[in-house]
Amino acid sequence: MKQIKGLQKGMGIGGWLTNYKRFNVLPQDKRLKITIGDMEHFESYITEKDVAYIASLGMDHIRLGFDQIVLEESPYKYREKILYILQEFVGWCKKYNLNIVLDLHKAPGYDFNDAGNKEKNNLFNNAYCQKLFIELWNSIS
Repeated sequence: MKQIKGLQKGMGIGGWLTNYKRFNVLPQDKRLKITIGDMEHFESYITEKDVAYIASLGMDHIRLGFDQIVLEESPYKYREKILYILQEFVGWCKKYNLNIVLDLHKAPGYDFNDAGNKEKNNLFNNAYCQKLFIELWNSIS
């Protein structure tokens, strides 16, 4: 297997910027609602201290799972606070010499939790979902 420098020893962070409590629970039209409690979780679940600790373990990267429905308030409208949290996380990783793998778990038109559902998972053949997907990555970058 080809080894990639800077991606040898890492760990993943889940349950932070993913829709951690909503998997198949809420109706589709309610899933974009973020509560005060959700925001408190996003603001405090991972801190700079956690990133420093991960680096102290000898890790060289962190894989960060996140969801479109956490970042996006509505199509093409992003939650500034979540983008700020992502930016802050990137800064901590840079400070502690950690590379980052951004792992989009739920994208417009694709959900790994429901991978067999071809109607729901139409990212690769739906121009609207593709446009949302590209804009999401443009906004992050």
